Amino acid sequence: MHVNANGLSIHVQVEGEGEPLLMIMGIGAQLLHWPQGLVDLFVANGFQCIRFDNRDMGLSERLTGRVDVANVLTRRMLGLNIDAPYTLADMADDSVGVLAALNIDRAHIFGASMGGMIAQRIAINHPQRVKSLTSLMSTPGRRRDSLTSVKAARALLKNPNITDAKSHADAVIAFLDAVGTPGVKRDVPELRRVCAEIYRRGLSPDGFVRQLAAIAADGDRTRELRLVQAPTLVLHGSRDPLISPAGGQATADAIPGATYQPLDGMGHDLPPSYWPTIANAVTHHANPLADGRLRA
Repeated sequence: MHVNANGLSIHVQVEGEGEPLLMIMGIGAQLLHWPQGLVDLFVANGFQCIRFDNRDMGLSERLTGRVDVANVLTRRMLGLNIDAPYTLADMADDSVGVLAALNIDRAHIFGASMGGMIAQRIAINHPQRVKSLTSLMSTPGRRRDSLTSVKAARALLKNPNITDAKSHADAVIAFLDAVGTPGVKRDVPELRRVCAEIYRRGLSPDGFVRQLAAIAADGDRTRELRLVQAPTLVLHGSRDPLISPAGGQATADAIPGATYQPLDGMGHDLPPSYWPTIANAVTHHANPLADGRLRA
């Protein structure tokens, strides 16, 4: 369904009943990038899972505004201000607008990668909306905590020639080869099926660049995160080549009382073998009295 959130048409998908869990995806990603198997575990654990396409992605409203990527990255490297078409604060307002449209006052906020940055921004700007915060494979925005491997950075910024669903899936597989969990065996037919659906819903290369500018423009949130009072869990793969695990540790260090839980061996992806660990960690964080067993 579509809702009006922060003046934009945002596509939302809701599954399950119970405690609301707002799931925010990363740069260039659609709600389908949250694996259905992971969502099913959250639903079995008693959550109402709320996924949505961020602005500029999938079935949500597309925006306008040209971005010079080289200029953005150079100014970011030099610590200069960046004039972006929109900001992570705007995207946090979108997220809160989704909750408002669903008549939800407060929710558990769970964000991955850029989604983790947006989740942090929600906790900073809208603390009254946050029951708990989980930041996955993300960073507080300090440049020294966001170092990536050259291979991973090139994979992120590469502009592949995508002409159909197959070439899109090929590009996603190549990206996962560069940034994903080492040694993981992927379900390629399922991956291609999901990629075909993502392609059908619509890709947005220009939206990716605008989101990149939003990340760069938000800068360092460390000081603001020191004021966050929401119970916070930080999860980060120990083999993440795109966002250094130091970024996860820095996030936890910045937020009073936050818990840092490394995910041993995981890269910058969500392979099935880690779904139970992630689902249980978020469940116990949201409900410390949970019994530790998945109900599915």
